[in-house]
Amino acid sequence: MNKSKIGKIILVIIPIIMVGGLVYLSHSGELGLYRDDWDNYYNALRHGADFLKEHYQADRPADGILLAEFFRIFGTNTSAYLVYNLVCRILGSVFFALALLALIPHRPEIPAAAGIFTLIFPGFLEQTMGFAYIPHRTALCCFMLSLLLTVPVLECRNRFAAGLSALFSVALAFINMVLMEYYIGMEVYRLLLIFLLLRKKGCRGGRLLLKTLLGYLPWMICILGFVYWRVFLFSAERVGADLMEDYITPILAHPRYEIASILVRILKSVWKLFAGVWSVPAINVLNDVAMKPFVRQLLSSILIALLTVAFMLPAALSDPEDPEKDDGGALCAKLILYGFFSGSVAIIPMIVAGRDINFYIELDRFSLVGMIGAVLFLVGILRSIRKNALSFGVIGVLIMVFSFVQIQNRNSRIAQWHETQNFWQQLIWRAPMIEKNTTITAHGSIQIQEDLDVSIPASLIYYPNEPDPEYIPIGAEVLYSGTVPKIKLGGQESRELRKIIVKKDYQKLLVLTKPNSSSCLRVIDGNRELYSELDGSAVSEVGAFSKTGLISDPGYSAEIPFFLGKEAEHGWCYYYEKMELALQMEDPETAAALADEAAAQNLRLEDIVEWVPVIDAYSRGGRSEEAAEKWICFWENEYTRLAVCDYFKAADDPETYGPVIGSFCR
Repeated sequence: MNKSKIGKIILVIIPIIMVGGLVYLSHSGELGLYRDDWDNYYNALRHGADFLKEHYQADRPADGILLAEFFRIFGTNTSAYLVYNLVCRILGSVFFALALLALIPHRPEIPAAAGIFTLIFPGFLEQTMGFAYIPHRTALCCFMLSLLLTVPVLECRNRFAAGLSALFSVALAFINMVLMEYYIGMEVYRLLLIFLLLRKKGCRGGRLLLKTLLGYLPWMICILGFVYWRVFLFSAERVGADLMEDYITPILAHPRYEIASILVRILKSVWKLFAGVWSVPAINVLNDVAMKPFVRQLLSSILIALLTVAFMLPAALSDPEDPEKDDGGALCAKLILYGFFSGSVAIIPMIVAGRDINFYIELDRFSLVGMIGAVLFLVGILRSIRKNALSFGVIGVLIMVFSFVQIQNRNSRIAQWHETQNFWQQLIWRAPMIEKNTTITAHGSIQIQEDLDVSIPASLIYYPNEPDPEYIPIGAEVLYSGTVPKIKLGGQESRELRKIIVKKDYQKLLVLTKPNSSSCLRVIDGNRELYSELDGSAVSEVGAFSKTGLISDPGYSAEIPFFLGKEAEHGWCYYYEKMELALQMEDPETAAALADEAAAQNLRLEDIVEWVPVIDAYSRGGRSEEAAEKWICFWENEYTRLAVCDYFKAADDPETYGPVIGSFCR
């Protein structure tokens, strides 16, 4: 390998590694657990690492084997999983860039730009989900390396080395498919690579097509073997994972309708892949940016873009050495064409399998299948700009924007995790113990997308050593309009996801609300309802069914589990939760003492409804004048004043609350 080739490889690799470190490493230790992480952690902690094999037996057995080994090594070290995923992401981008460099060695700035755009691809924002996404990142990295190893199969003159490369490439392609079955569509990129490598060597016409198919034969055998196993031998238990029953049979039964529906979905996803993927996620993320961090993150992103372009410019301005190089305009046109074609074809198997590209609830991961095509398409457009200064200016701006999106996304997830920790720590202060089989429904500042987001952390907090139960100790339900009738009817139901059974008994309901990050967590008492104007309407609809009696105080408090970190400092919310608990336990003296201690520290609250336990404690202790002083806070807020009046009237204790009610309630 000559020095010039080594130099080009370095010019391609260095900016990719640099961008990966600058964008993703900072503050990554502050990330935590998100959505699909919860059920994996629960089963591994409760039943051991090997149980993850059963956990995934229903749809992806290889994922369970992989995750079991990782949990055995890293345990609950969330940072280790994030570092592994980042290494996979960087290596995958490097492998892809080097494969592209083999096609166009005279234009190293194009592989460098393409590798960087796959690394900061804004269509995928789940880099923050460490444990659950190990199979995704591993599969994609394996495919990229398999793609790179395809090059020596066709170009290496040593037959043994070429055969060894083919063997490893096929093995990695198989690993990719068994980990993520819908990644099978990405094989179109390998077919395109073989076609272009053979064309570069002078093959044309029918001979080119024939040699392309013959060259692809080892991977085709691998694909056919995998498809046969997946369709005819493997029986998926999870809904939507059985290819034959869930997808092929409906197409055969209603071909016109199903095919028309698939075509429409393909068109929608193609539009999202080549247009929406570069804009929609960025807009969604930028909507949540506050002004103070905006400036800091913008400066960081500008610095990343400037450094990257500075590394890429020498590659673009160096004298081309290939005398048969493509004209720049023709090459860019081919990149656009090949990118659009390959990306569109790659997503077809995924669409047929019922997975569409979307940009909400982590469904953006499906855009990874078409990522290579989308990146080639974008880079082709950017490098078709004739003037280098303008072309690299636009590339730099996009690197800045996409880096900003990834940095802001990480910071948003950090804030989300801190709020999740805050939520559960406040619940521990408020509820030292919660009765088994309670069903919790929560509303407010933490992200709740399914019942496991609540039932698993609650069960790990209150029943960490529960011996293998039939179902998870504490159930949960997502609070939205569709669940309100179920709660009002007061029945029971359950559901199973990956060996976890969530039982929902709506007669044992506990309603929690924490409207925003500044407010304290409140447990609604169905006997004396109290709502803040910040609470959603669904909370007030089901609050009457909330039973605070499900909370007990056995003299000790649930331990703070590993995922909550250290106990937060005792600010206003600590005293609020402890006052609420004391009042529930009919201990107004302790509640009043807590109120006095909070006042002595001059602690401030954000939601005025949180004055209620102070008024309640003072009223019960015969300190009606001090209680009345707090009522001034409600006077200008009509909604809250009426809500508080109704709360004290519901106690039906005129002797205790009469002085306050008579003075301030109409």
